[in-house]
Amino acid sequence: MATRLVVRALVALSIALPVSLAACRDRGPAPPIYDATEVAALRARAAAVLGSEQGRGCERPVLRGAGERGRADEHHVALAEPDPDVAPCLERIRDTDFNYHISVKDPSALRYYWYSLEAAPFLPLDDPNLALDEEVRLCSPVIQAIRRAIAMRDACSAYLAGRRPEPKDAVMVARAASAVVASAISHARAGRPAEAFRDLADGLQFFQDLARGGANISVMQMANMGAFLMLYASEQLLLQLPGLEPGILETFERDLAALVTTAPSHQDWVRGALEYQIVLALEGLDATDSPNAKYDHDNYAAVLEYELESLPLDLQACSAGPASACWERIQAWRKRLGRRAPKGRANDLRERLATDPSAKSELRRLFVEELMAEAPDILTRYLRSGGIMSTGPAALRLVVAWRLDAARAGRCRDLAGLAEPSFAALRADPWFGGDLVTSFSPDGTLLVAPNGHLGFEPPPAGARPPALVRTRCPHPDP
Repeated sequence: MATRLVVRALVALSIALPVSLAACRDRGPAPPIYDATEVAALRARAAAVLGSEQGRGCERPVLRGAGERGRADEHHVALAEPDPDVAPCLERIRDTDFNYHISVKDPSALRYYWYSLEAAPFLPLDDPNLALDEEVRLCSPVIQAIRRAIAMRDACSAYLAGRRPEPKDAVMVARAASAVVASAISHARAGRPAEAFRDLADGLQFFQDLARGGANISVMQMANMGAFLMLYASEQLLLQLPGLEPGILETFERDLAALVTTAPSHQDWVRGALEYQIVLALEGLDATDSPNAKYDHDNYAAVLEYELESLPLDLQACSAGPASACWERIQAWRKRLGRRAPKGRANDLRERLATDPSAKSELRRLFVEELMAEAPDILTRYLRSGGIMSTGPAALRLVVAWRLDAARAGRCRDLAGLAEPSFAALRADPWFGGDLVTSFSPDGTLLVAPNGHLGFEPPPAGARPPALVRTRCPHPDP
C-alpha cells in the first residue's frame, strides 16, 4: 500500500494544474469553464482511448519452445494479486526480500529511481545465515506461474490502463522477484548453474512483460525493480562462479540477446504514464461532488483535456530513436505549443465569463497550454528509469559475452579488446543510444554503465554514470 501511495503522489505532481487555476476558484463563484456537454465529450474521448486497450495485442517471441496462443493476463494477475497457490510464498518471502536487504545494507546502492550495482553488497551464495529451503519449497508455484506466463505469445501487461485496475499492493511483484532469486541461489548451491540462469532469464522476461504495452505506473515501477533484481542475482552468480562452462554462458548470452530486442519500448512507457494519468483525471472528475474534493471540476477537466492532447503527440515523438531523442522531441513540442500566460490574465478571463461566454474557450486553451509548458518532467524521468528493461539486459549480455570469450580464449579482454569490432554490437546501448560505458576498477573488476543515467536526478557534474553490472576475470592473470 505504501508503494501505491508513493506512486500516486508522484503522478499527482505531473497532473497538478498551475496555481492560477486554483487562484481563480478562490475568487468566488464563477461560471464553469467546462459545461456538462464538454465534460461528457472529454469522457467519451477518454473512454475510446482506454477502451482500445481491451483488444490490443503484444506479440513477442518466447525464450523457449514455440509458445502458446492466448494472453498472459491471468498469469500476471496470479502474481500481482496473489492467488492461493502463490500467496504463501509471497508472504514468506517478505522476510527474505532481496530488494529490501540491498537498500538497507547500503542505501546508496539502490534508490527507488536510481539503479546501480556498483556499490551493492555481495550476496554470498554460501552464507549460512541465508537459509532458503522453506522459501524454495513454498515458491515453486511462483516459478511455475512465471514459466506459464512467458510461454504465452501475446504478452501485453494485464495492467494496461483501462484493461484492469491497478493491484491493491503492487509490491507483490517485487516479492515475486525475490522468490526467483531464492530459486536461483538454491540451484547454484546445488551445482545447477544452468537452471539458476534459466530462472533469472525467465524472470527478466516476465518483468518485461508486466510493463509491455504500457501498464499503469505502479506496476511498471515494481516490474522495473523486479528486472533490476534479476540483474543483481545474475551478477552475483557470475562473480561467485568463476568456472562456468562455456555452454552455460552461451545459453544465457543467447537468452539475454533475445531480451534486449524484445524489451518494452519508449512508447510503452509514454503510453503507460499518460493513460494512467487519464484514469486519475477521470477518478478526480468522479470525486468532485465530494465535500472533501481537493480540486474542482474544472481542474480535472483541464487535466483530462491536456492528457488527451498530449498522448498522440508524445507517442509520435517516441516512435523512433533512443530514449534521449524521444524526450528531447517531447520537450521540443511542448515548448513550441505551450506558453506562459501574462500575469493575471487567467483571472481577467475568468471574471469576463459572467458577461462574455466567448472567453471560456480562450480560458480553457490558456490552462491547457500552461500545463503543456509548466508540467514537471515526470514523464522524462520515467523514460530514464525504463532503461533498466533493455539497457540492463544489454549490459549483462556484454558481461556474459566477456566471460564466455575468456572461457574460450583462456584470457580476459582489456578495454582495447572490448573496443574491437567483434564486440561492437554487444556494446550498443539500446535505450540511450551510443555505446555502453566500460571501465575497470583498481581491483580489476569490469564495470558496465549505461550511456545515460537511469535515475530521477543525474550524477554530480563530471561524474560518470554508476555501473549497472560488474564482473571479474575468472583467470588469475587477465
